[in-house]
Amino acid sequence: MLCTVVTALKVMSDHEGVIQFGHTLTKTTPPFTSGADFAALQSWRDILHRLSLLGQSEGLYGGFAWGNLSMRTPAMGSAFLISATQTGGLEHTARSDWVLINECDLGTFQVVAVGLNPPSSESITHAMVYEADPNIACIAHVHNHDIWKHSNKLDLPSTSPATRYGSPAMAAEVARLMVRHPVRPLVFTTEGHEDGVFACGGGLASTAGALIALLAAASAIQA
Repeated sequence: MLCTVVTALKVMSDHEGVIQFGHTLTKTTPPFTSGADFAALQSWRDILHRLSLLGQSEGLYGGFAWGNLSMRTPAMGSAFLISATQTGGLEHTARSDWVLINECDLGTFQVVAVGLNPPSSESITHAMVYEADPNIACIAHVHNHDIWKHSNKLDLPSTSPATRYGSPAMAAEVARLMVRHPVRPLVFTTEGHEDGVFACGGGLASTAGALIALLAAASAIQA
């Protein structure tokens, strides 16, 4: 039996992983695209986890997990698949760890989703990126202090330090940044969200590859 749960946001928080929007969740395993697409999504997600670009540690960010990944295909239309909230620390994900975002109202900060667990806390930001560029097929939000700290040396665009994590202002600023910087894949940092790094592009390999290349470049600066 399907069970629909409506969650209304009451309090804003700066903590990584805390959902900052209202959502309606139909609690069932979401429909997926082809098995090959989902297998690729899981594989690249696991690689990012092994590089600690996704993860969870008691000593970081209040113990909350960090990082999320999303994907859409032409068959999905405006919908997209995103990791569920607080799954960044998992070594591997199952289908129950992913959520389909069917609708996103950017005016009221509400999403309509299908999945067994609530969607990632960055679902609204992902939706803004997808809306800003119809050619975007993959988005990764990761954490890495070296990339974040050296964003200027790496020539990366950044959101304002005054823009708080998960807020409507963050989503709107990301949308404007997408227009100002048309190169794809695009990697940018969030100055107001410690260690936050976003990458988006036309495919999983190019998007994840851009992050990994920057990880190497940032490590070279540190050496």
